[in-house]
Amino acid sequence: MRPVLLALLFVPIVAAQTPSDPPPQADVEDDFWCYHEVQPDLVGGLAALQAAVAYPEDARAEGVEGQVIVQFLVEPDGSITEASVLRSPDERLSAAALHAVRQMTFTPGEQRGRPVVVRFAVPVTFRL
Repeated sequence: MRPVLLALLFVPIVAAQTPSDPPPQADVEDDFWCYHEVQPDLVGGLAALQAAVAYPEDARAEGVEGQVIVQFLVEPDGSITEASVLRSPDERLSAAALHAVRQMTFTPGEQRGRPVVVRFAVPVTFRL
């Protein structure tokens, strides 16, 4: 009798732990992705970005150098939108880095096999 009662006590616990149907997935276009299956890729790599950067002459003359971190959105077509500077040693370097990044194209990030908008950041180094 006791084993039967114990078995009956555990039935609701086991039933409560069985997985239910997964929640429906939202449409890919409606999502904004920070974590993604395929990361956006800069066409030509960071070397192409560094080559596109024009070091401001007045900053060069003053010996200003450092790293600028630029954050932006990579759109499903690979274009750049909403570019902004997260960190910079100098405003002149910020302007040069933003100008170079806005001219770059990316292969877009993907989620569930489809291109999506992805927030991304790249470092732009200014070294004399």
